[in-house]
Amino acid sequence: IITTDARGVIAGIHERSPLVLDPSVWDAWLDRDLTYPEEIEALLQPIDFEMIAEHAVDSDVNSVRNNRPDLTAPAKVQRLL
Repeated sequence: IITTDARGVIAGIHERSPLVLDPSVWDAWLDRDLTYPEEIEALLQPIDFEMIAEHAVDSDVNSVRNNRPDLTAPAKVQRLL
């Protein structure tokens, strides 16, 4: 995982954010002949942080024993009466 300084919503959660490769550069990223650092760095552009939304998740995410697709779903809000 390659990370960069967090911006936007992520900055309030953590100081680092993963870089996400745009599909248009996947072939170049996987090209074993690409060896010049400048060309490789040019592929590592941060994503548009305005596209990221945050939401609370269920506390099941706190255990490595849990590995379900629904763990990223928004938590059901429980109201205290």
